[in-house]
Amino acid sequence: MAGELFTEEYMKASKAFKDANGEELNTKYKDWKRGTESTLDHKTVELISIAVGSALQCAYCVESHGSKAKARGASTEEIAAAISIAAGISAGASLSYGILALKE
Repeated sequence: MAGELFTEEYMKASKAFKDANGEELNTKYKDWKRGTESTLDHKTVELISIAVGSALQCAYCVESHGSKAKARGASTEEIAAAISIAAGISAGASLSYGILALKE
């Protein structure tokens, strides 16, 4: 999947985006990616990132954070649990949001 998503064209566009944002934003993003601004351990951050990426349907997020979670010791069961939580939250959000259509 990574070959399909992170193409050369995508990586060039990503670099252009980073260059256009200036050093302060890039530094904050790099700090976040390294986990230096979190009180959570790295594996937990990656599992949360998988859940959020799944809920947002971000293939890039799921691909990159799935690899990082595995590298940081996450088991298949832990990754599946994170995805299941995301699915539950997404389903609940769809229901509660959709109920607004029934309001008078």
